Amino acid sequence: VSIVVNNAGYVYGRTFLNIPDDEIERTFKVNILSHYW
Repeated sequence: VSIVVNNAGYVYGRTFLNIPDDEIERTFKVNILSHYW
């Protein structure tokens, strides 16, 4: 196998302004930073 697909993702069912900061940070860590680990 020469291709690895990382399809992790985390989503909230709220508008951006109604999401607490800790949930935004978790979403960023999972959706963006997880591709580097």
